[in-house]
Formats: sequence, C-alpha cells, structure tokens
Amino acid sequence: MRRPCCGGTCLVAHTGWDNLTPVTLCMLLIPFSFQAISPIVPVVMIAIVVFTLVDLLLIMFTEPGILPTITYEEYDEQDSTAPVRIVSRIVLDGREYELREFRAKFSRYTGNCIESFDHFCGWTGAVIGKRNYRYFVLFLGLCLLLSIGLAGSCTALLVIKAERNHLTVFKTIEESIPETVLGSYGYLMLFSLFGLLYVSLPFSAAS
Repeated sequence: MRRPCCGGTCLVAHTGWDNLTPVTLCMLLIPFSFQAISPIVPVVMIAIVVFTLVDLLLIMFTEPGILPTITYEEYDEQDSTAPVRIVSRIVLDGREYELREFRAKFSRYTGNCIESFDHFCGWTGAVIGKRNYRYFVLFLGLCLLLSIGLAGSCTALLVIKAERNHLTVFKTIEESIPETVLGSYGYLMLFSLFGLLYVSLPFSAAS
C-alpha cells in the first residue's frame, strides 16, 4: 500500500514489514556486539543510517519534475473508421511539445507527467525523475556503504568469536544466529545495490 500526498506529487510507501527483521537485529546488535570490533563502529553505522534517512526524505518530498500537459482526442480525417487517438502533449509558455523531447512519461502511480522519467522506486515510494534522480543515486551509495559495513562487521564478529572460543565454522554460526542472518542480509544487499549503482551512475552524470 502507498499513501499519496502533496497532491499526488509524493507517495509514501509502507515497507515496514520488509525491513522489520534487519532493522530489529541492527538495533539489538549495533550498540552492544559491534563494540567487540571497535567502539567507533556503532557510531559510524548510526551516522550512515541517519544520512540515509535524510536522503530518503529528500527523495520522497522533492518534486521529481512534473510537467503541465494537455490531453485531447485526435481523429483521422482521411479514414473515418480509424480509432480515435488519445494524444498528450507538454504545454510550456503556450507552446506544445512532444513527450519524447523531455524524455517524459506518465506515472501510473501518481498520474503526473514526469520529465526525464526513470522509474517508480518501491523502496522510497516516489517517482524518480529529473529533479530527484541524484538524490536517488546518493541513496543507493549510502545504502551500499551501510551494507558493506553491516556485512563486514558481522563477518568480523564471527571471526573474533571463533578465534576466542576456538570454535569451528559451523559451531560459530550455530551460536551466532543473529549475526549470521544480518551478515547474510548485508551481503545480499551489497551485490544488489552494487548492480543498481553501476547502472544508475552513468545516467546521473548525463543529467
């Protein structure tokens, strides 16, 4: 479910259940377990989370590039049996433009015409267009840093525990289920985010 606001400009996504497990584990582990690596680790992780949330709000509430349009029916004067075409054009300063001139598309989620339309982001609950695309790329980068820190810290915790207690790999995993689950989530997000960032960076530079 997504709740529209700002007259359809923004959509606030309800993704709490998708993130409930990793967020809960982070809240339990970061203040305590991660101090076994270094006291600075929880501080760095929390700082990245704060910056990520701020950037997320910027994406959600930045107008993505809505263009004024006009829609009308177009008839074929030479063929009366031809179906009526519904034509939409951008109107700026009294002049009409084709949508492709602005790389614009209509978002079926908001009903608005977005300049340099890229996609609808389910993570942020917002349409990504010309004016918030760089915030989206920054969001991917911050999430990538967070996943690297998460995966690396959990791996370090497992290694430290195995060496201190002289445990085998399987015994360490068995006695460290939260760290294992959170670390696996971190590695999964790391590879997914790296792919998204690799694809998104060239478009960000071009815009």
